Amino acid sequence: MKILLLLFLVSWAIAHPTGESHRDKRQAAKLSTKWTNGQVNYYFGGTPLRDRRPMILNQMNYIQNRTCIKFVENKDAWQRIKIDLNDFTSCRSKVGAPGSRSNPGGEEVLEVGHCAIIFGTHIHELMHSLGIIHEHQRPDRDDKLNISQAEVVRRGLQIDMGIANWGTTSLLTPFDHGSVMAYDINHYEPPIMSAKDKDSDYTLGNRRVSFHDMYKVNKFYECSCPKELPCQNGGYTNPGDCSKCNCPRGWFGALCNEAPCGGSCVLQAKPEWQTKTVNTSYQFTGDNMDGFTSYFHHIQAPYGMTIEIKIEKLDKFICRSSCNHNGIEIKYRMDHTTTNPLICCLNEKQPFAQKVISSVKNPTVIEVYSKDRTEPAAATFSYRYIDEAIRFG
Repeated sequence: MKILLLLFLVSWAIAHPTGESHRDKRQAAKLSTKWTNGQVNYYFGGTPLRDRRPMILNQMNYIQNRTCIKFVENKDAWQRIKIDLNDFTSCRSKVGAPGSRSNPGGEEVLEVGHCAIIFGTHIHELMHSLGIIHEHQRPDRDDKLNISQAEVVRRGLQIDMGIANWGTTSLLTPFDHGSVMAYDINHYEPPIMSAKDKDSDYTLGNRRVSFHDMYKVNKFYECSCPKELPCQNGGYTNPGDCSKCNCPRGWFGALCNEAPCGGSCVLQAKPEWQTKTVNTSYQFTGDNMDGFTSYFHHIQAPYGMTIEIKIEKLDKFICRSSCNHNGIEIKYRMDHTTTNPLICCLNEKQPFAQKVISSVKNPTVIEVYSKDRTEPAAATFSYRYIDEAIRFG
């Protein structure tokens, strides 16, 4: 009886109050099951009080536009998922396509009734169905995160917080604190996870879809185009539209070589401090399907100079872990394709944000973003350049 109860709990654990629940982690062969030819067959079920179908269809389009994955509504397909919209359901998806590599097929259920009404939360579950594991369960997670394994075991959280050594999609990209597949540090109370780089604590759990989230899907499904484009600034040819590149945040144009606003949002740094205020509020522009409006600027300096940035004021920003309502990302680290530490507080919760930030990137990308249903806010920052190299170590 105890064995049967344990198997039941592992397969169908209860949902978390934050909107993303435990999910069944199966054996490696089944976890690595891909959707045949990258086609996800689905159908909707249930009669919710609030219809989530338009949002979910937008999320499917978001993935399709950036990968070789195709979503096809077909409830009779031999390999399919049922998207259960009923309000009393949880928020979970099994990892990987139905069936196994040797015998793909059948039906799995993706429950969204208890999911938070946030674009990235549903993307999180769709990516599980595609075979993507949690970022905080990667085999290399202990290099980046502090997680008490003893506490994980004591509280019975191995399903969602244990190391997934069986994962086949975990090491296709660098670890990204800002991945949509990572949990918030306050996902559990009391918290059991934090970033080893304390500046990245409030980046974990952010629900903007990161550059590497879609790249991971493309790598796992071996998506490609007949011809590779000469993408710049870390971009790569977009399998969802082979005429252009998928670009890291803050770079635009078909080849990721264009500045924001057609160049009008480029700030020229000088040796003396200058100040810029960016007002932010959510507006649907047609290309921000992820539920966030972003305002990008590039700060440029003469070659060889170090750019310095100070956050002077955050007006009406919501200071909360994961910085999901509004925030600032300054691409000041060497790798600008991964998410740099997000800022939404100017207090003891994010002490690094009160200091001068020195950037190794020229130009340095600054993004001020705001989520839908968040009231207008404003960020003020100062910037300059100095004739001094940044020392590491």
